[in-house]
Amino acid sequence: LVFRFGVDLFRGPHELMLIVLCAIFPLVMMYFYVPQVMKLLILTSSIEMMRRKNIIHEVEHSIRRKRRFFITRLVHCLKGYARRILKQDSQRSSRELETARMREIKDVFDMYEVDCPSRPGVKYVPGHAVSNFFIQLGMEMDKDEVHDVIQELGDGEDGIMYDQTVDFLGGYTTHALTDQMIDAVFVDIDRDNKNPQLKFDNEITEDEFCAKLSQINAYFGTKGSSGGADSLIDWLDWSVISFKINVALKTEERLTAEGPETTSTRVFSPQTFRALLKNGTQL
Repeated sequence: LVFRFGVDLFRGPHELMLIVLCAIFPLVMMYFYVPQVMKLLILTSSIEMMRRKNIIHEVEHSIRRKRRFFITRLVHCLKGYARRILKQDSQRSSRELETARMREIKDVFDMYEVDCPSRPGVKYVPGHAVSNFFIQLGMEMDKDEVHDVIQELGDGEDGIMYDQTVDFLGGYTTHALTDQMIDAVFVDIDRDNKNPQLKFDNEITEDEFCAKLSQINAYFGTKGSSGGADSLIDWLDWSVISFKINVALKTEERLTAEGPETTSTRVFSPQTFRALLKNGTQL
């Protein structure tokens, strides 16, 4: 029977070809497709391998850009606050800018400026051109950030004014806060403590710092995507952890509508507060 089967194979080349193909195709599929199937199984069961580098890069870039913009606003706010305490000239930040950078800002401003309709003889960058203006200076902003900048630098107009913009960019270009500014901010917050027993106790809490910033600029006290309250807490967490700032924790008891509530907050000394603002505001 076996001999007869072998003879039939050699008589029929088509039958022999089919048998050969049936033997080869499974081997080829096992060689090429089984590794691919195994790779897909590993991919679907591993979250680490499902990460795409380009998406991660975009997310990290967006986080860095938002943090950079937030730090610029924070420094601008703190510098203005310190100048008021120290009674310094508000135009000093304009002179702090490097000559080349100042010329660049002026040239870009000239590209977009138009006559302000409500102020004869005054030039400003209208709201629809603000985003492109900052892009030319290397600062990308989303719609919410552009709206916030117009509110802060527009002096009531739907656009941004030159002097306010230069003062704001002073925090972007020469962002470092001086020791005198930081100490002035610390002492003023410590002095404004509502509890008379805690005034000038040489320490301020995280809550006191956040409350003072929200008084200066409502942006830092507004929660949600349109405000900076959440970003402020994120920045504090990032700064303390990234730069290993040794802060103490303090437990406080507050009276709420539901009764007494115990919360913990970070406490800054003059040294740790200086380290926070020196390191945390590095762009």
